[in-house]
Amino acid sequence: MRTKLVLAAVLAAMACAPAFAQDRPSASSGPSGNGRFRAHQVLTADRERLLADWAKPGPGASLQATSRTVRGREITSFLVIGGCTPAPTGRCDVVADFEVLDPSGGVSVAQKGLPVWSRAPAPGGAFVLSDTRVGIAFDGTDALGAYRVRSTVTDRVANVTVGTEDVLSLVAE
Repeated sequence: MRTKLVLAAVLAAMACAPAFAQDRPSASSGPSGNGRFRAHQVLTADRERLLADWAKPGPGASLQATSRTVRGREITSFLVIGGCTPAPTGRCDVVADFEVLDPSGGVSVAQKGLPVWSRAPAPGGAFVLSDTRVGIAFDGTDALGAYRVRSTVTDRVANVTVGTEDVLSLVAE
């Protein structure tokens, strides 16, 4: 399996304004939370469509999530967070640890301390789309079956952590 970290610096300007317009994400599973701080992971086969859907004005983006893939197709994991606590500088400090567990439960991929959000929180605790996305692709050496995609998301200012987990099934074409 190959996993690549995609820092979305090019998309930062696009993500800024629309991020504040979303009252809640809408996809297969709901967000997890700890007090005001909430996180939601969205796995998608169509990164560009998700970004376009997120950028549409109005409350509640309709995000197209997937739970199945085939070898050679890239799936992108997005994090959507809300309710982060700003530091005295006015900026949040949210990071995530990301891992993919293979069908036998072994860790296939692990990325630690990925930057999620280091800007001001959205007004009213609205959700924001993270600046970091993780691409996941399977090759011919990967076993078919259910892979667990986990993100542990930490608001370092509030010292609060929440976890997300989705199942991504690798199926034959």
